[in-house]
Amino acid sequence: MKKNQILHLFVISIIAIFSLQIATATLQRVSPVVNATNGFPFWYMDSDGTTLSLCSDPNDPKCIADPVIPGNAFSQQIGFGSEAFWWATDGLMDSIRADGTTGRALLVMAMEAAFLNEAPINGDQMTFGRMRMFIDVPAAGRYTITHPFGVSVFDVTAQHITDTNGIRAINSHRLVESGYNAALSTNIQLGDIGCEVAPCDFSLALNSGIGPFLKWDPAVLPAAPAGYLGDPLFDHAITGSPFNTNIFKIEGPSGVDLKVTGTPTLTLETGAVDRTATLTSGSGTSTLTFTYTVQNGDTTQDLDYTATTALTGTIADTTGLEVNPILPAPGAAGSLGANKNIIIDTAQPPVTATVTSNANTPGALKIGDSITFTLTPSQAAPAATVTGSYNGVTLTWTTNNNGNTYTATYTVAQGQPDQTTPLQITDIILTINGVPTGPITYTVQNGDTTQDLDYTTTTALAGTITDTAGNNANLNLPTPGTAGSLGANKNIIISTVPPPGQGPQLSAPTVQAQRNSATISWTTDQDSTTTVRFGRNTRFMSTRTNNALTKNHKMTLTGLFAGTKYVYTVRSCNANKICTTSALLSFTTPKTNPPGSKPWWCSFFPNLPSCK
Repeated sequence: MKKNQILHLFVISIIAIFSLQIATATLQRVSPVVNATNGFPFWYMDSDGTTLSLCSDPNDPKCIADPVIPGNAFSQQIGFGSEAFWWATDGLMDSIRADGTTGRALLVMAMEAAFLNEAPINGDQMTFGRMRMFIDVPAAGRYTITHPFGVSVFDVTAQHITDTNGIRAINSHRLVESGYNAALSTNIQLGDIGCEVAPCDFSLALNSGIGPFLKWDPAVLPAAPAGYLGDPLFDHAITGSPFNTNIFKIEGPSGVDLKVTGTPTLTLETGAVDRTATLTSGSGTSTLTFTYTVQNGDTTQDLDYTATTALTGTIADTTGLEVNPILPAPGAAGSLGANKNIIIDTAQPPVTATVTSNANTPGALKIGDSITFTLTPSQAAPAATVTGSYNGVTLTWTTNNNGNTYTATYTVAQGQPDQTTPLQITDIILTINGVPTGPITYTVQNGDTTQDLDYTTTTALAGTITDTAGNNANLNLPTPGTAGSLGANKNIIISTVPPPGQGPQLSAPTVQAQRNSATISWTTDQDSTTTVRFGRNTRFMSTRTNNALTKNHKMTLTGLFAGTKYVYTVRSCNANKICTTSALLSFTTPKTNPPGSKPWWCSFFPNLPSCK
């Protein structure tokens, strides 16, 4: 399994600027003075000099802070509940569980203010840097997680997969159970690093694995709101990794099995005529095999595909997520041409011939004496016409049974000179089996139809065709449908009858949005598939597909964030693979909890007072 996801800034605290000397630590300093109202440090500063104040207002949509706890006097005094953040970032992407269903991979990084016993009590203040991972995986093996603050390695056992079905098989809360391999990791500060006893030494949080503070990449619009490093309501590329790894990447023990729809093809650069390699095996595995048969006229000094878009067809993983079909540029690293040195040369050399006799130097010939001359062409030929002379007598060569040599016999007749003279060969014409050196084009016309395109008879090829030496080709073709024929080599169906209707007509989609999920429904006038692409912006969108054909379509999206705007499109394809896609639409998940429901963060932090 291998997936890449750009990280997005999840929560960003307010910036306060200080002029301080920068050292080499990732988190450099903490305010020596605490806020008299809430008892927490005013700020934390990283090695880049970025200084953040505590973002503790629950009513500020750019902050994450628990709401005030009714009946808790200290909570009412400080203006928030059990926790608040100076800074927080997450990375979220689809993963794969052991049963092949879609799972989740979550990376959580934060600088947090909380209380020793969860309930806000003055004197129980604690601060810590957080690095957590919760990842569903499909199989046992070694998983390497690359993140902005290092690399973490987990050895997941088969027993752990059996016990969890792969759900959160990698869990930074249970490092021993998950097989965390500190020896292979470049950063071992996983979990919550800070003070755990009262009174708190707030400087201990500087030893956590986070830092410097990540922020929205200024090269990617829009810019962060004034006074903040970003906005938690929108996904955005980030920057600031000390290792230049502003990503969340999972590398596992094996590739993701691929499911193929239809017959993908790969267009190859093979000279005057580009050829097509067709998928022949591998659907349902991690390796797809394409086959190309060399044909007459093909030539290349280094076989490669034609362009980055040479791969066509639909290839998806076992969860239905489509594979990006864009290939490396021809000749670039990772391309066919860069990985293999395949030379194709189908040009036939010119036909030459040598002639020998049954004697190295014929002696004087008398009337009735004979001498045999043998002609051997450089290419096997089924027939030959050779004109030549010896002592003024025309010689005629005839083919031997093996088709490779030709003989002519000269016999001295009455009146012919008996002296030895050189053999004179004036012309040699060999008939070599061949095929056209250029394409023969057929244009489909109205009314044409066939279930397997082929020529009509063995004599269907007409005209004059020669090889590079000017020799005429044998125009007889294999019997239609037999080995070597067009029908046997290609499965070409021609139908000029228009398909029934056009693409499916879509009704206007309806959305039933919950705080962490949404169900999208629509109808079509034809039985067709169900696909939804969605995301918090158009740059990072996920795909959910159901290939069952129906006129009533419904797709439920899970793992959404509350109070968040999502954009989406719906698509349906009929049985003839004619598809219709809607315009870009949007919906917003509710922000306010329904009565009796729990806040969205309870799925990540179930032990918080607000989640019990």
